[in-house]
Amino acid sequence: MEITFKNTGTAIPKETLERLFTPLVTTKPGGTGLGLAICRRIIEAHGGEISVESAVGKGTILKVTIPVEPKPDGGDKPEGPC
Repeated sequence: MEITFKNTGTAIPKETLERLFTPLVTTKPGGTGLGLAICRRIIEAHGGEISVESAVGKGTILKVTIPVEPKPDGGDKPEGPC
């Protein structure tokens, strides 16, 4: 299953895009920098992927892909709490 989120707003700067999923990195005053890092961990723990594309004049596209059927071996179990 693929879920796509799109906007036509200002693009994400390249230097921010490269660190988008890094824990504790934020561009928002009062932000924790944990939101997308946690989302990525949960999605990957379920065998999925998350990706982002951003271009000036076009906006940003964030795609979440999650397998519909579980892996035959039960999938990867996350280490520690999600």
